[in-house]
Amino acid sequence: MPSGPGQERSGGLGLAALSLRAQAAELLQARLVQGFYVPGQRLSEAAIAEELEISRGPIREALGQLSSMGLVRHATNKGWHVPKLTRAEIEALYELREACEGMAGRLAAQRRTPEDVERLREVLKAARPAVALHGAGYPQGAAADLHGVVLAIARNPLLEQRARETQQQLALARYRSAASEQRAAAAFEEHQRIVEAIAKGHAARAQQLVAAHIRNSAPRTTA
Repeated sequence: MPSGPGQERSGGLGLAALSLRAQAAELLQARLVQGFYVPGQRLSEAAIAEELEISRGPIREALGQLSSMGLVRHATNKGWHVPKLTRAEIEALYELREACEGMAGRLAAQRRTPEDVERLREVLKAARPAVALHGAGYPQGAAADLHGVVLAIARNPLLEQRARETQQQLALARYRSAASEQRAAAAFEEHQRIVEAIAKGHAARAQQLVAAHIRNSAPRTTA
């Protein structure tokens, strides 16, 4: 698409000139979390800019934003790349996730409404058929939905933001704890207990259950 004087080219992906950085950051973030870019992969500003048909400036700014979230890194003479998390880094992130989401569970139990509880039960209901199916893993979207609803019910935007950033950083490791049938069934039971604790307003128990669930989801060994 042709650009007017003083404007960036908007490109085939429909990036608007006035929000190129924000939209580029959103696109790159989604690609990172979904595994489009793999750990250790170099990210070329020039190649990405050419693909999106915009200048390198917004791409550089977008990568800088993602760097502050821990999703990309920059090395002298090597440029931008996707982090290849070490075992120690993954363990530290799980500890942080346990703390953030455990507190979210406590706050959710204190602040939930009947409508909130219904939302949680609907997410469980949607996941049940797949978990019950022999050989099926826990649907990743459903698992993320339940954790997301708990974070929303906690009604603490700063806590929710940090928890989501931690989840996204862990997604870079491409680890899926609920992939096996055995873990899927156990995770679903843990989710059920969490939902009931929140529904009954048992704040301390909800915090303990969420923290235990995160610990149980952590990998025992990593590359």
